[in-house]
Amino acid sequence: MLLGCGLRTARKAKGWKMRELARETPVNAALFNCWELGRRSPHLEDVIALSTKIGITTAHRDRLIRLARHPEEDSVLALGAPDRPDHLAVAEDCARRSSRIDTWNPLLVPPMFQIPDYTAALTGPRRDHRTGTHACTESWAPDRPESDALVEAVTVYIGEHAIAHPIGARHTAFRQLHYLLEAEPHPLTRPRRLRFAAPRIRVVPIRAGYHQGLDGAVTRYHTEAGLIDYRPGGFAGTFTAPDRNEYELPIDAFDVFNQLDTVALSTSESAELIYDYALRLKPGPPPARPSHIARTG
Repeated sequence: MLLGCGLRTARKAKGWKMRELARETPVNAALFNCWELGRRSPHLEDVIALSTKIGITTAHRDRLIRLARHPEEDSVLALGAPDRPDHLAVAEDCARRSSRIDTWNPLLVPPMFQIPDYTAALTGPRRDHRTGTHACTESWAPDRPESDALVEAVTVYIGEHAIAHPIGARHTAFRQLHYLLEAEPHPLTRPRRLRFAAPRIRVVPIRAGYHQGLDGAVTRYHTEAGLIDYRPGGFAGTFTAPDRNEYELPIDAFDVFNQLDTVALSTSESAELIYDYALRLKPGPPPARPSHIARTG
């Protein structure tokens, strides 16, 4: 599936329609569609030939070739480095194929919703915070997409620890929590040329007890080829297909997002909790209570 996401991103980035590409190569449109949907896997030679014909960058082509070497695996470790962030590029490919994204982080504000000063406090003084997350993803974005991709539904699960003990100086922490109340991906830290519907932010309280989400951050992409889970880890990321498990167990039996949905606060309760934590950080008079937060007590 990861290779299929990459092939589709490459084709659309250069403005190729599937039938046009089929006329220029030995691959027919039906087979190419199967490749993009992850129903069949192309040979390595086919990926090399298509990458050359499409006209993508050398870095993009090399990444597709690395994915083509193990297309049938349901768990792929996409290794990367500061100058070759394969895992971030693959995650963007998945995002562009998604109609829905669910993301969770137990300790930090998810990257798409971080303000630049929060990101700078998190990554250290050597990071150029003026460019935000795109300092490492800029070169992997498509050159000329046909149109902005639209993610129709986004649910953001955040651990209470992330808002109770936010990163950075007091004023940075306050602005970060206030930004969460606006519920919009930050323009500097969201993937480029990707539009989102209004996200639903839900806080998982500390009192929730044990759940699968405590194992670490994860993002789920709902693509037309199936579900893809991405777990970041430094300069690498693990991609898995949760609906393709070797034991053929129903996904509901152990799924992290089903458990998060059960223990998380509602969106209104989450907004109220974020607002209360922001009040503790704001010097002087309290900030105006956003209109969508109901008054209680």
